[in-house]
Amino acid sequence: ATKQPLKIVDCFAGKGKFNDNKDGSPLIIAKVIKNILNQTTSYENKNIEACFIEQKYHDTLKNNLQYYSNCKVVSGSFESNISAILEKNQDEKTNLFLYIDPYGIKSLDFKVFKSLKSMENVSTEILMNFNSFGFLREGFRLLKFSRPNELNEVTFEDDEKNSIERMDVIANGSY
Repeated sequence: ATKQPLKIVDCFAGKGKFNDNKDGSPLIIAKVIKNILNQTTSYENKNIEACFIEQKYHDTLKNNLQYYSNCKVVSGSFESNISAILEKNQDEKTNLFLYIDPYGIKSLDFKVFKSLKSMENVSTEILMNFNSFGFLREGFRLLKFSRPNELNEVTFEDDEKNSIERMDVIANGSY
């Protein structure tokens, strides 16, 4: 509606396809952009760009997106790339949509989200999937407390890289 550029950032993009060959978020986003760019009417703003951050499956993702324009793959981690992407976005005065769907609870430094308040975008929207049960399980494990039964029902993997300090960074405080 603002007719300003739109940037979509998938912060934990993955391969673009799941192992069962179903489209993941990068391909879903790329196909929607392609459809909008190919339309002659209805959606007036054709200045849309997607940025996909992926560390582990960067090459596979790039290959899966090779036929889609206006899509850029950034190799590396969320935490090492998001600040530069956000600064560039602020300079361009765009509408910003962040899709944040990490596997597990890693890489979610609250300072990144706090910095969004000071940015001068036309608009900023965030869709975040946060694994609250995983966060609580890690907290119990790190504090060496026994977990309530409700947190034991789902299988999960421990992240040996986590620490109490790292969990405090995610939660934006010392808990």
